[in-house]
Amino acid sequence: MGPGIKPEKAVQLKKYLKGAIFPGDINELSTKYSKESFDKNDCLSCGNCCKSSPPLMEEEDIQRIAKHLKISKKAFKRKYILEDINGDQSMINIPCVFLESDNTCSIYEIRPKACAGYPHLDEGNFFKLRGLHAKNVFSCPIAYEVVGRIHKLSQNQNP
Repeated sequence: MGPGIKPEKAVQLKKYLKGAIFPGDINELSTKYSKESFDKNDCLSCGNCCKSSPPLMEEEDIQRIAKHLKISKKAFKRKYILEDINGDQSMINIPCVFLESDNTCSIYEIRPKACAGYPHLDEGNFFKLRGLHAKNVFSCPIAYEVVGRIHKLSQNQNP
């Protein structure tokens, strides 16, 4: 659990996401609330995403990071990547091997696309990613807050 996350509330938000009828402006709301939440939450005080959720890796991420580490793409994959039966590739280690003790990222400038977009609340496809958001409300205070605000808004609109 991330800081400030109440387990019973996270379970409630997960259930909400599975069966909700979202407002028509859900993407705009999610983006707005996400920006507001990022302004008041310090990701470095948490770092839970890097401690609990291995990012999906695109080939471009793998190539860029391998080049930075001065190793071959093949060596990078052997050392750091797990490929599932669907061909999806993710980092193999949790916590992330690039996470420093102060919750900074040693490859921040070239971090994977999935890390740069986390928790994926402002990407314009809230409905499509609701399953991911349902997972993230347990570990990310920003996802927890944003989904909580949307849930509260929907309750007020549909008493």
